[in-house]
Amino acid sequence: NPYFLIRFLENLFTERQLQPLSGGGWSWDTATIAARSYTENVVSLLIERVRGLSAVSRRVLQRAACIGPRFDLLTLARINDVGQSETLDQLRESTEAGLVELENETTPGLWGQQAVPWFRFTHERVYQTFYSQMSEGERALRHLFIGRTLLESCTGKEISDRLFEVVEQLNRGLPQARDTALRQRIAMLNLEAARRANAAAASTAALSYTETGLSCLEDEKNTDDTLSLALLWERTVAALG
Repeated sequence: NPYFLIRFLENLFTERQLQPLSGGGWSWDTATIAARSYTENVVSLLIERVRGLSAVSRRVLQRAACIGPRFDLLTLARINDVGQSETLDQLRESTEAGLVELENETTPGLWGQQAVPWFRFTHERVYQTFYSQMSEGERALRHLFIGRTLLESCTGKEISDRLFEVVEQLNRGLPQARDTALRQRIAMLNLEAARRANAAAASTAALSYTETGLSCLEDEKNTDDTLSLALLWERTVAALG
């Protein structure tokens, strides 16, 4: 991470652990440096920079955090109520502060490229800071909104390709999903995720998907018995696996 490297070298220089030589080059004591923890100081600096962000930057990063530690511009723009160009502008402050960085750096044209850029939070603590700024209820609503947005805006193939991502968002938003038709759709998606997990011998994940799918149908009237039986079957397969 170039940002961490720069901050790390600055810390070494400030604390005189890295010093220039009169004839050129640098001098340092590897053992002394290895015995000290500079990483935490860098993280503290990043967290301090969070407090200085504008309200717009904080809001867009909260939404980005609900997508995950890494996120693509297209998905973020879809849930940000503005276009990709404006969303990109809203990310400038946080990228300049070293809180977020462009992931696919090999793609030419940092701010004007045709390919959809992917970003990531520069540290897990930074990601958790933004994610924790929302209440559980707010997070659930945001996850549900992301999941529904993906369902409505993606093609069938895109949903298939990003099935686990879509299911994770919908499952995290399940406490706020009160519509019967939506809960049945979520149950169906969990069934498909369970089938794929079982096919990959990922029994623990398959069990989780089946339990979540069944929970979607517990209190619903006119439940599709075929769907319930299919979920029960995949749960049995996972339990035996």
